[in-house]
Amino acid sequence: MRRTIVVGIVVLGACTHGRPVAVMDRDIYSAAIATMLPNGIGRPIIISEEAIPFPRRDESTVFDLIGSFEFDRPPAWLWKDAPMALRRAVARQPSTERTRFTVAVFPPNARVVPDAEIRTALSFSGNWDHFTQHFRATSWQSFSKALITHDSRDAVLYYELYCGGTCGHGAYLWLHRASLSSPWVRRSRVIVWMS
Repeated sequence: MRRTIVVGIVVLGACTHGRPVAVMDRDIYSAAIATMLPNGIGRPIIISEEAIPFPRRDESTVFDLIGSFEFDRPPAWLWKDAPMALRRAVARQPSTERTRFTVAVFPPNARVVPDAEIRTALSFSGNWDHFTQHFRATSWQSFSKALITHDSRDAVLYYELYCGGTCGHGAYLWLHRASLSSPWVRRSRVIVWMS
């Protein structure tokens, strides 16, 4: 008697509308980095390996943080005209989720570095010079996991940029694309802290 064994493999979350997730993530993070460093995309980019949690701030907290900073538009939650699908993506995301990034989701000149290595480089001599010599870079960035709508046309993430001493900022970034083959473009950025 012959028996036939059928083996099936199911991969969940590996593709979104025909595009591998890593490729779509690379496109999203490349657009985010181009927004953060418009003149520095060719320089070495140091990225913290550990994704930071997507911070949840209610509307009153965001307004308290505005102070004298300049924003693209006043936030109502984050963006009053954000599509409902994007708001749902944020609502579904646990704020405490921690993940680790790989270099596959960033542009080719990015280097994903363990947090301990960044802290060690910053702790030598107590100034920014050791960091810039060690990494040959003028800044480092931390990102949250990008939250993407089901139609893959809107994404939001939180990032922090550190550029030495009292230089840096943290912001929410909403990216949009007109179609699945269009590039991601900045729709809005809300800076929530700046030094």
